[in-house]
Amino acid sequence: MPDMAKSNLMLAKEQDADIVVFGYRECYCDEKGGVKKEGGVYLPEFSEPLNRRQCWENCARINTAFATMRIYRRAYLEKYAIRFNEGRMGEDALFLAYVHNAPFNRMVFNRQACYIYDIRPGSTMTSSQPAYFDEEHERARVQIERIFRKNEPTQGTFDRMLAVRGANSAHEALKQLAFAKEKIGFRERRGMIKQFCARPRVEKSLETCRIARIEEKWKRLAIWLMKKKRYGLALRYYDALQVVRQIRNQMMQSGKDEENAKSQVDE
Repeated sequence: MPDMAKSNLMLAKEQDADIVVFGYRECYCDEKGGVKKEGGVYLPEFSEPLNRRQCWENCARINTAFATMRIYRRAYLEKYAIRFNEGRMGEDALFLAYVHNAPFNRMVFNRQACYIYDIRPGSTMTSSQPAYFDEEHERARVQIERIFRKNEPTQGTFDRMLAVRGANSAHEALKQLAFAKEKIGFRERRGMIKQFCARPRVEKSLETCRIARIEEKWKRLAIWLMKKKRYGLALRYYDALQVVRQIRNQMMQSGKDEENAKSQVDE
């Protein structure tokens, strides 16, 4: 997308913005980076600029996980010593929490898809990452929650949102363990998800999160089972989902190979 930098820099200059938020497009790829399927397009909800107070009042409607869907004023980051940590899991969410916590003047929005989010086998998001279960990663998640609590417009404003985020982190842990199926035995993986869900932040989230607030319907059963402490069933459910996805991916790759072969014959 050659105009991505130009359009966002122009917007930042025109609006004197510290942060420009833009949209992205998902793209499912194979191991070599070849496109198998184009996914959805996700654009910012807002079109008018927000100041820091307005940002926190509306943060449930602003993507607070993907640091790459923004550009930032360098002087602003340097002034408040905002940097990525060295971890591989969740570093973007912690970075954004620090960005939003610092006193920026203006955040503006570009309602165009300026970023392609490649989803491919073996990436951080589609493979087992032991770092997700480290204490360092949990400390980062706790720090993010503290920053959100510090910036609540009124006490309790973020209760629902943080409960959903915590429940989703338990779901992500379950997904990580499904990716590790060939390396780690079922009993050990069940113990790992049980231990993960016993962390105070996660345990509280599972207790208070209402299943209806989980947007993706296919996630609801897994989170409900973890709420009921049925960790083995939750793991078997997600293992089965992974098998279905692998079959789907193989079918997509087979269809792509047939198309390529046909195009070569036609040429």
